[in-house]
Amino acid sequence: MGGESTREQIIRAAERLFAERTIDSVSLSEIATQAGQKNRSATHYHFGDKKTLVHAIVTRHSEAIEAQWSANLALLERQNNTEMRPLIETLVYPVMDKLDDPDGGPQYVEICAQMATSHTFPLLEVPLSWSPGVLKLSHLVLKKTSSLPLSVLRMRVERVIVLLYCGVARFGRFKGSRGAPSVDVYRDDLVDCIAAVMSVPPAEQTRGRLKGFDARTATFETLLVGLFGRAVAAIHGRRGQ
Repeated sequence: MGGESTREQIIRAAERLFAERTIDSVSLSEIATQAGQKNRSATHYHFGDKKTLVHAIVTRHSEAIEAQWSANLALLERQNNTEMRPLIETLVYPVMDKLDDPDGGPQYVEICAQMATSHTFPLLEVPLSWSPGVLKLSHLVLKKTSSLPLSVLRMRVERVIVLLYCGVARFGRFKGSRGAPSVDVYRDDLVDCIAAVMSVPPAEQTRGRLKGFDARTATFETLLVGLFGRAVAAIHGRRGQ
């Protein structure tokens, strides 16, 4: 901890505790103690509340992932290769790579897996979820799903978030153990699963249960309003994506 600031020490202590015991079960004072702070209010002083601390942890790791998404998408567009599978590979590979990051990577994945299903700390509320790389990737994927009814599309996107982070977290817990698949096999099968979730049309029975729904093609902006709120859709519109 020699060269780290108090803020960095708190973030790293929180990463470990949240990943081991869940976000909800850890107090701010416990984090301060684990970070070696004599003042048990140090976490509150530097971050204010738990949600701000959680967002700082996710942002610390996600900025590099977002940059990789942006670079890979730019390459795919130059190659005119924006089909579903390469887009999903772009989504999945950097998250899987975090399992090999000794600087808190596995803990980050575990925390995101918790947030993927959390009502208290939802992953989609992290400000980086609105970044250009995330919006661009979402836009390109959703363009491939234009025939899906909006209500189905919303469920599919939410399901992909859970499948991605919970799937990678679970693999990280058993990685290298006897009988576990190799990284390449698990990663590529995860890509297959997510691509299938976003590609398979709803059955007639499913469509029949969507009572009162206008099944015309959904726009990306409308989906963003449903998942992220009007502010994000406005940001997307101003960028002209």
